Amino acid sequence: MHRNIVVGWIVAGSALFGACDEAEYHEVPGPPEEPRVVHVSVYGSDKTGDGTLGRPLETVREALTMVGPGDVIRLGGGDFYESVDVAVSGSPEAPITIEGTRGSSNELRTRLHAGELVDPETWTEHTGFGPVVYRNTSWASTPEQMVVDGRFVPRVHHANAHLLPLPSVLGFSPLEDIVVNYNEPTGPTVKFWQVIEGVYGAKKNSGITYMRLADGRDPRQSIVSVSSKPAISIKAAHVTVRGLNIDGGKYGVEVTGSAAHHVVLEGNIIAHGTRRVQIGAGAHDVTVRNNTIEMRGMTVAPGAWTGGLSDAADFNREYLYMYFKYVAGPSDTSDDRSIMLEGESLDQPVRDIVIEGNTVVDGLIALEVNFATNVEVQNNHFSNFSSGCLGLRPGALDLYFHDNVVENANFGVRPHNLGGDGGHRAYIYRNHFYLDEVTPAKKRAGTHVVLHADFSVDANMQDHVQTVNPEIYIYQNSFIGGIRGFSMPTYERLEDPFWLSGLVIVNNLISAYRPWGGNHQFDNPEFVGAFDGNWVGGGFAEAPCSQPGPIPKPTECDPRWDGRTYASMFWYNRPLPEPAPPEYPLWFDREGMGGRNQIARGSYVSRDDAADPNADVDAAVHNNGIDLSVRFLTNQKKFGPLPGMNTGYFGGSAPDIGAVQFAE
Repeated sequence: MHRNIVVGWIVAGSALFGACDEAEYHEVPGPPEEPRVVHVSVYGSDKTGDGTLGRPLETVREALTMVGPGDVIRLGGGDFYESVDVAVSGSPEAPITIEGTRGSSNELRTRLHAGELVDPETWTEHTGFGPVVYRNTSWASTPEQMVVDGRFVPRVHHANAHLLPLPSVLGFSPLEDIVVNYNEPTGPTVKFWQVIEGVYGAKKNSGITYMRLADGRDPRQSIVSVSSKPAISIKAAHVTVRGLNIDGGKYGVEVTGSAAHHVVLEGNIIAHGTRRVQIGAGAHDVTVRNNTIEMRGMTVAPGAWTGGLSDAADFNREYLYMYFKYVAGPSDTSDDRSIMLEGESLDQPVRDIVIEGNTVVDGLIALEVNFATNVEVQNNHFSNFSSGCLGLRPGALDLYFHDNVVENANFGVRPHNLGGDGGHRAYIYRNHFYLDEVTPAKKRAGTHVVLHADFSVDANMQDHVQTVNPEIYIYQNSFIGGIRGFSMPTYERLEDPFWLSGLVIVNNLISAYRPWGGNHQFDNPEFVGAFDGNWVGGGFAEAPCSQPGPIPKPTECDPRWDGRTYASMFWYNRPLPEPAPPEYPLWFDREGMGGRNQIARGSYVSRDDAADPNADVDAAVHNNGIDLSVRFLTNQKKFGPLPGMNTGYFGGSAPDIGAVQFAE
């Protein structure tokens, strides 16, 4: 903002002090005007305060009634207990800013907590489900978020309230631990309270909320808060939120509605809620930048588990996944997302979203995209997710996921409902995907890319007819460790040869225990647009075993299979095929598609080497990729140039394979 200064001068006159024939006046920009700062303090007052530093307000809610374009709401240090609805807009040149206070070490000193503190005396002990269950009748409907001593308590959704009395499911029982047996007799056992450290819930509209904590402690000795609102809900334009520790809400920050645009969330810590950041209902031009986004729940640490089958830790993470999938939410989808992009339809998507420089840790799903267009996800660090990192639903169009680090996610990328109405178009490149490395002493868990298609059937069991060909481009990535590089479960529709002709997998470094796990029918090159220029290492073999049950011991594998594989996640529930299928799809072979894949059976690349431009990696990684900055031919099809692959992006005679261009 600037103040304008009027400047005038005489252009003609009959005498020095005589009458002027003409004068001109011009406005020129003055010095920038200082933004108005409205101060909010835990010691302030909405009744007597005026927003000045000496007389601050008490709530952000009141401060929002006093601001306009270019103004700043500055919160002092301390804990503020309120939910904030932002409905007043700034302007393109002068956004409204809500910001916290930092300490001498740049730490965040302002906490915005959406929860309402619970009076300890409102909890009473309830004997119906056991001696350490407590009840509260303070709320007509069950709160959607409950936080105990800084960590949120997983909820039993009211649609699953019939499970409440069953100790085998939820542990509303005496203090002794409940044991959950996996895959008897060979599988380990998991104790419920080692996974879920507290639960709460109620039957719908009962007016009674029940809670139990794992150690049986009395909630009257803890700080408990509840909420059914987002901590911050933004329904306006040109708004910036920065430097706040945001927690305690149903969601962390919600940006919603077509009136919400040009919103920036930066430099915050955002925790709790089934969605830490929710962008939906037509919001557009939203930037989520340099935040720390974390689950902070009363659960075991999340992470990869599929295929681990080695110790209780894997099953703890699996149990956590199952709880949030089937108990905590109203349906059979994981009810926990760090960032959710959720448009209404193809005609009403969220659009023009930038997610960059964030640290996103712990949860079920890091980022899910549904009816969103033009989304750029770059330079983020994602870690510890028991469902996965990037979920792509139909309607995810023009998504660019690049230069990220993904580690310890049960799946790295999972396009859902491939071929479903709405389609997919995503570009996934130059990322580092890390799971447990393959060594004899370490377990292996997690799959880097899961290709998922969930076709419905009608009453006559006829398959849904595919009308959209998805486009998924996966290139110049490094996939290190884990049980599988790529996977396609056996229940997918495989009869239609065009439905993955838009899947392009080129120039990737794939170093997993098994580079492929999926249906053996997935061999026809027509199923895939391109698989070329990749370095593929790993053990390959996934031989069926004679041991019955879902967890056969590797030492009991049937020698008749001679290392060949029925490479399905679910082979143990199906008849063994005759003859044995190949150990990986035919198009993995060097001679399969474009003839430029490097197959390195039994070889692996470590995480350190994959990220080090000076590392001494397999020579086949060097100068053996395809130049993706120009049009290229593979599998008798032309592709490219691909986004992010500018002319000269490699230094040798050809690109190196993987996320790093190694030093010459």
